Amino acid sequence: YDIRYSEDRAVLENWKKATVVKHGLTPRESGSRESITLEQLAPNKRYYVAIKAVDHSKETSSLSNIVVAYTADTMPPKAVTDLSVAQATTDSLTLRWTVAEDDAFHDAPQSYELRYSAAPISAANWNAATLVVKDLPASALAAQMEYTVTGLEESARYQFAVRAIDKAGNVSDLSNALLARTNDATPPQAVADLRATYPTSVSVSLSWTCPADVVDLSDNPLTAEMQSGLPLEDMLIQAYDIRYLKLSAGTPLNEQSWETAEKVADAPAPVTPGTPEEFVVRNLAPDQTYAFAISAVDSSGNISAISNIVIETTLPADWAASSVARAAE
Repeated sequence: YDIRYSEDRAVLENWKKATVVKHGLTPRESGSRESITLEQLAPNKRYYVAIKAVDHSKETSSLSNIVVAYTADTMPPKAVTDLSVAQATTDSLTLRWTVAEDDAFHDAPQSYELRYSAAPISAANWNAATLVVKDLPASALAAQMEYTVTGLEESARYQFAVRAIDKAGNVSDLSNALLARTNDATPPQAVADLRATYPTSVSVSLSWTCPADVVDLSDNPLTAEMQSGLPLEDMLIQAYDIRYLKLSAGTPLNEQSWETAEKVADAPAPVTPGTPEEFVVRNLAPDQTYAFAISAVDSSGNISAISNIVIETTLPADWAASSVARAAE
């Protein structure tokens, strides 16, 4: 037998430039199965192999079928670099990534392993992270893959990473780190200490303590961060909705009348939870009694219950002139 191989199919087909396999294999009877082991090959290679039969006259047959063989694969697949969030709910996150190639000779890896943790994931703590799925079959090369992680906590942050595994069991480096948060469907704390003071004939001053975007943790929003375990940026209120009604209209200010109440157009921006805030409601009518309330809105658009209702009466229109006149007497 004349057995030859090459890493290049064209070279093998040319035959003369292909590598000759040195062997002592003696052909057996016609129809018998033969085998041979090619040795001293390099790892992580693809070889094209073919045979020609040689008779006693040194005449050779035509080229056999060409077979493709791979030596042991010790190369890890390429790491995922675009792990991202495709969709979020209150208790699940759908992750997406692109299938990267295994190596130069294998298109796609065999599977993926996905894990998450509350802390950043590294190669050192990979096994300690929570296993989501192992042996998730890989799609075709360059295809988009998605996987939905369920059973998560509402409005919670999670660190995710994924690894590719090939048929030989080689494992890729960690993917890009992904920090993701489930959706928030819980309203923030309601303002509980709204006060109305310093009325004039056309304005009333309101004051309150900025609430946090968590509920039932503490009477003091300043300690809510410590109790909730959430970072401060996840606890900030996004906006305020300040409304008022003139009580002479006969309608009390409450949840039922909230949408029809007068809305303040230039409400202040919320500050850090636990911080005192003040705002002056202007353009009121003189000598009128008003009910005021405020609600908090978080970054997800959740709206708190309305605050405690406060009532204040503006001063008469001639109050300032009357005060000056009395002072002159």
